[in-house]
Amino acid sequence: MDPTDRAKRSAQVVELLHQLPELSRPAGQDGTGNLATYRALHEELDLGEAVHEWRRRNWTLHLPRIAADGPSPGARTMDFVVWDPHDPDAGLLPNRFGIDEPEGAPVPVTELDVVLVPCVAVDPTGTRVGFGAGYYDRALAPGGATTRRPTLIGVAFATQQLASIAREAWDVPLDVVVTDASVIRPSGSPGQRGRGHGPGAGDDAPAR
Repeated sequence: MDPTDRAKRSAQVVELLHQLPELSRPAGQDGTGNLATYRALHEELDLGEAVHEWRRRNWTLHLPRIAADGPSPGARTMDFVVWDPHDPDAGLLPNRFGIDEPEGAPVPVTELDVVLVPCVAVDPTGTRVGFGAGYYDRALAPGGATTRRPTLIGVAFATQQLASIAREAWDVPLDVVVTDASVIRPSGSPGQRGRGHGPGAGDDAPAR
């Protein structure tokens, strides 16, 4: 996809995201909410200036960060840290994959209201494919029947949507999928979620 087409399609996705009820004014008692977004990598869909509209709507923004430790070198975890889009590069350091990550104390996933999840591929059931390291699946895995978890919104180009993707036991499905062509709300219980990569997928893929 050439840069002009990528920018156009990214803008169409952003327009649909702005129309989602999940991303309107936060429903918290104090009128604020916690939204995790991401910084585009390589040919990924770029949410760009959308972050400023979300700040205007009283969302506190967060970026993902690969944690330094994990159960094994091939299973590092990912957490989320507050990020200020008004000073977008301040406090960001590139990780081993060249992805800018924030410094600071992590915010528990249970305190996030919405997470925007980039996809390499996605299907209408909310099953996704990332780059292969399983960071999102491990970070967003259910923590128990009563544990609060964020709404997961997958973003992708329409060309990345497939008819079907095999779902593995560790995959955490998406609640909503937004492409430049449509908004998809998969049927099924919120407790069943979308496609990432197995616990043994290794640590040599970007944090997706």
